[in-house]
Amino acid sequence: MMAWKRLTIEEEEAEERDMILRDAEILSRLVNAKRTTIQLARDALFRKHS
Repeated sequence: MMAWKRLTIEEEEAEERDMILRDAEILSRLVNAKRTTIQLARDALFRKHS
């Protein structure tokens, strides 16, 4: 029974790591999208004023 419990804990930890990695990937995409949006806005302003 102890081996089953340890496996369950290891599986839970693996699931938590997977969730953290997914969250990190989502945050990375959001940051990149924000950077892209800011750059597009800067480019548009530059074109408008040049």
